[in-house]
Amino acid sequence: MPARNPLSKQITLTDLKAEKFLTLNHQNPFAVFVQQVCAAAGFELYSVFEGEKGRTLVNMVALGMGITLLME
Repeated sequence: MPARNPLSKQITLTDLKAEKFLTLNHQNPFAVFVQQVCAAAGFELYSVFEGEKGRTLVNMVALGMGITLLME
C-alpha cells in the first residue's frame, strides 16, 4: 500500500473491504490464502488485476492503482 494512502498507518483486514486489490494468479497458494482470510473477515476481495509476479504488483501499488497483500 502506498504511504500516501491513509490506511497505511494502521489497518485491519476489514479496513480493506472497499479497496481495489491487485492479486497474484488465483492458483497461487498465497492468493488462495488471501481469499480465504478475506472471506473469514466477512468480505470477498475485489480484484482489478491478477498478475504472475509480486514485483509487478508492487510497481502498480506505487502508481496508486490499488493495494496488494504479499508474503514478506
